[in-house]
Amino acid sequence: MGKLLFMVLLIGGAYWYWNGSQGQPAQGLSPQQQLEHNAALMRRCVGEKTRMSSTGALAGMGGVAMGREDAERECAQEHGLRQQDGHWHDR
Repeated sequence: MGKLLFMVLLIGGAYWYWNGSQGQPAQGLSPQQQLEHNAALMRRCVGEKTRMSSTGALAGMGGVAMGREDAERECAQEHGLRQQDGHWHDR
């Protein structure tokens, strides 16, 4: 029972940390800081998606890897961003 409780707390803490640091929109930032925040968010997301697809078991077995453009499209949709003039803007 103790192990189960520990695992639930560990998973819950990881979920809270992930959503707290990644999922919250930045508030009170200047327009330039917001663009920098969006760019960092996209770099992190695209990196994770391409890394996961290239090392994942299903991608390796199926010979399917996600390209950068596909990863950018998915990340932009997930985070509600659009690219304009070389910068990532909120929709």
